[in-house]
Amino acid sequence: MTRLLIPDNCKTATTANTRYETVLNRSYQELAEYYGTAIVPARVRKPQDKSAAEASVRFAETWIIAALRDRKFFSIGEVNEAIAEKLEELNNRPFQWMAGTRRSAWLEEEKPYMLPLPAVPFEAAVWSVAKVPNDYFISDGRNKYSVPYNLIGEKVDIRVTKTAVEVFCHGSRVAGHRRLQTIQREPLVKLEHMPLAHQKYLAYNAGDFSRWAMSVGSMTVQYFLTSGAVPEQGCKACASLTKLGERYGRERLENGQDRPAKAAPPDKPNDSNRFGITRGVSYFRKGGDRRWYSSQLQDTSFNELGFEDRLGLLVTAEWNRRQTNTVKRLIHNAHFAAPFAAVEEISYYEDRKLDKAQMLRFSTCKFVDEGHHIILKGASGSPVSEAIMDRIIHNAYEVLVEGRVSMRERNGLKSSHAEGGVQDA
Repeated sequence: MTRLLIPDNCKTATTANTRYETVLNRSYQELAEYYGTAIVPARVRKPQDKSAAEASVRFAETWIIAALRDRKFFSIGEVNEAIAEKLEELNNRPFQWMAGTRRSAWLEEEKPYMLPLPAVPFEAAVWSVAKVPNDYFISDGRNKYSVPYNLIGEKVDIRVTKTAVEVFCHGSRVAGHRRLQTIQREPLVKLEHMPLAHQKYLAYNAGDFSRWAMSVGSMTVQYFLTSGAVPEQGCKACASLTKLGERYGRERLENGQDRPAKAAPPDKPNDSNRFGITRGVSYFRKGGDRRWYSSQLQDTSFNELGFEDRLGLLVTAEWNRRQTNTVKRLIHNAHFAAPFAAVEEISYYEDRKLDKAQMLRFSTCKFVDEGHHIILKGASGSPVSEAIMDRIIHNAYEVLVEGRVSMRERNGLKSSHAEGGVQDA
């Protein structure tokens, strides 16, 4: 192997070649390091830096390609065999102005300075850059592989070979997997890459929950484990029960609250209240929205639903209530001139000269994430801008001008300072 290579500036060899620095392709650099070779790319538009290679190309075109131009071949093997014969003839052809041949010159002058080849051939690798998503899985183009969950949102370097997938972050190797040779539906996951909560979720099994239930009273756990087609369908509910047991005590979990639950009619065996579980959701009786909780207690039709369904309805209702209140508060603190303006209600009259497609692009608020600015001018500017600001608030962006100073205050108009609220802009 030669100690020095002078290639062209093709992208397979160099990423950048300026007056001040040379950046080699990462895979090509690994190849050079493996064989102990230094890469010195030729200067841009300076073919004289590799004159010997340019001359060899001319000789190959003259003595090989041109000599075979009239022959017909029916396979790649035939072409390669003919080229090998002509190459051997060219290497053994005597020099015109000096003694010897190209083969003898290589054996006497170049071979003593060349390095021996390693015992194991180089394994080519493909490098790429990716941002770790929320599921902490990266891809080699066909399958997914796990990385440590604390790297979510970080940019990592991915090295893919024929047999392995490696992940590097800030120059350090953080993950390594054997490469899957066939497309798999499920990702390849290492347990240590998962957060503790996810590790615990994978460890759920019916046997562990049954053993835990023996110390509490197995009625509730057995109900969940046998309510579905397979026991695994009830594992999530059983895990929630263990949390409730830690919070409220095991005795209260199994027996219900202080006041006994209503006895379920014999024709409604799936009554979730007979175990006192739904009643034990104290949040909805004390600090949350009591309407949904009260309606569940008063409407007997809810007794036909299981625990997970009833609790899910309560949580969904509370989440929607909080989101609605948050948006109302932000709109109130913004002090809009037209507080009920909305992008969906913009009228696209001809004299307003509004581009509907452009307004819809503004409604996505992508220009905020990209750091761009928009200026709305003319008679239509005020209500349209208020509509776009409404959409920004609904997308949970905080709009400030010079810290906590609102646009209204800058212009000497009445304004209020709701701490943590959104200011008009």
